[in-house]
Parts: sequence; C-alpha cells; structure tokens
Amino acid sequence: MDGTDALVQGPQESGDSIRPGDVVELEVTATYYDGRIMPEWVKADKWIVRNVSGDRVIINENVSGTHNIMCPVRMKYLRKIYKR
Repeated sequence: MDGTDALVQGPQESGDSIRPGDVVELEVTATYYDGRIMPEWVKADKWIVRNVSGDRVIINENVSGTHNIMCPVRMKYLRKIYKR
C-alpha cells in the first residue's frame, strides 16, 4: 500500500460496519452513550473511530488532529464517511 488508497470515500451501506480507523460523522440528535447531551462542536466535527464493541463506538481524534475526546457513542448516531 502506497498511502494513496488508505482512505476511500463512500456512503455507509448495509453490511458495511463501522470499524476502528474509520472516519465518522455524528447525527444531529447524537448523545453520549450514557444519554448525556453532547456539545454541538463535537457533533459538527468528523472523528476517527478508536474501538467498536457491539453498538458502543469510541470516537477519539478529530480528523484535523486538534481534539482527542475518547467518547463512547451508540452506533446508531454515526455515519461512516471514509473507510480504511
């Protein structure tokens, strides 16, 4: 792999599950995994997935590298925008 094919843009399709390393966007109705309100600045950014366990997804670093938040979010609130 030469690095040019590390990220491929595409919509999330049925059976195209979210995996660590994927870049995701949050739905406008997103909350933290425990139901707490999520700040708008978090929902407005694009995040790199750190870990996935069932419907619990840990988002970590934003794509610009300015924030590391390590937050659990329910998968239903995420839309994959890039896949590895």
